Amino acid sequence: MAAADNPRRLAPKQHFMRHAARWKTRLLLDPSRPTLGSWLMGHKDPQGKFVATCVACLRAAKAKGPGHVDEAPRWATTKSMAMSTFRRHAAKHHHQHNVSIMVPDNLRNGSTTTTWASFAPSVDAFLDVALATKRGHPLHLGLPRVGSKSKLRRMQYCIAEALRELDRQHLRTATCITVHADARGARYGMQYTACLQDLQHRRGFLGQTHLTKHKTGATGIADAAEEVVRKFCL
Repeated sequence: MAAADNPRRLAPKQHFMRHAARWKTRLLLDPSRPTLGSWLMGHKDPQGKFVATCVACLRAAKAKGPGHVDEAPRWATTKSMAMSTFRRHAAKHHHQHNVSIMVPDNLRNGSTTTTWASFAPSVDAFLDVALATKRGHPLHLGLPRVGSKSKLRRMQYCIAEALRELDRQHLRTATCITVHADARGARYGMQYTACLQDLQHRRGFLGQTHLTKHKTGATGIADAAEEVVRKFCL
């Protein structure tokens, strides 16, 4: 067996990511409704170590209080991350009970509303991240009661995408749009100012790219501008 194929030679995170798709198709919250997804997930624990766990059992443990989080399964080694281990967990009564709470009967009977929203950070947590970003807080240090730097980066991405969608909505209804482009070195950026019919205006950043990816001269600048606009509209 090659070293790359030996699970004991892989880091736990690499091992999990390599097999996660196959495992998750077999470890569903509700086999009759595969769109609800799997109860298996990988994440970093409070100590920053990558582990595999059960979403339903972790949710139930958190609901009991901070002192009960350790009750959720925690598979931290490549040896423990195996289908046989996951199947033994799936057969346990407490796991089945936790899944039944997470996926109530109304979801099993055809409703498209899921309980995944209960795992999303709260509005207050997003507000804390937005204010910390605005104030220049070093997010790599984490935020109390919110999370570590990896979680904060994902939340920042969600906030940025929400703002971009507001920009898109404004530009769709704008009667006048002015684009401002600037370049420094090989980096090319574009901003906009747009005005609605009732004279409400909004300024924003369309995006940036590297001129080295395009031809030189006016043709390259035009191609760079088109790339920025296309990415913004996605």
